[in-house]
Amino acid sequence: MLKGMNTPKKIRSEHKKGKKALYDISFSLQELHEVINDDSEFQSLYIHNLRQAFYKEFYDRLRYSDYDEEHVEVVTETIIDRVYRLDDNDFLDF
Repeated sequence: MLKGMNTPKKIRSEHKKGKKALYDISFSLQELHEVINDDSEFQSLYIHNLRQAFYKEFYDRLRYSDYDEEHVEVVTETIIDRVYRLDDNDFLDF
């Protein structure tokens, strides 16, 4: 086991060896448990995608309505942008 390295670094380091026969990757049960239960990267990507979808949907609906440009700008700045910038938990609650 490559002590002191996180799992992705372990795997990348071993892949640099180029041949599967040379790979030396082993994980403790604790490390496997952490990898399986770590959804932080997926959660972050999920929230990012939700934010983009929210912004695009509301901005497009506002922009393609009969409102003048000033109204679109005000609503975007006072509502859409504020919701978009909420911290992750507040955004998900929204």
